[in-house]
Amino acid sequence: MIAFEVTVNGKRVCTAGLDRLGVISTTLTYVQRKDKAELDFNVGGLLSHQKEGDEYVTWIKETLKPGDSITIQIVEAAESNEPKERRREAPKTEAQRERAYRERLKREYGFRDARRPRSPGSRRK
Repeated sequence: MIAFEVTVNGKRVCTAGLDRLGVISTTLTYVQRKDKAELDFNVGGLLSHQKEGDEYVTWIKETLKPGDSITIQIVEAAESNEPKERRREAPKTEAQRERAYRERLKREYGFRDARRPRSPGSRRK
């Protein structure tokens, strides 16, 4: 399998890989706020489970500081580390989230739901 071998400050912290359909991503985020700054590094992903819904996984959540070093090497690996965190969302929850997103777009931008047919005599705006 393709995997991400991740080192932080010269220490190998994980090998993140998938044994099924899914996504692995790494994010390095810097946020400057009025009262503080945040520098975070995450390795996570999404595992696809056809019937049970998707599972969100995390291998690393780390706060960094200036001078820290991150290396991500793409490797072919026979096995990977287990994620440190797993969170599953029920399919119903995903459908509710999508519905809320569509409703927010309609409110903010005046979109209408393209899945619903227009009533006879209505005109396109």
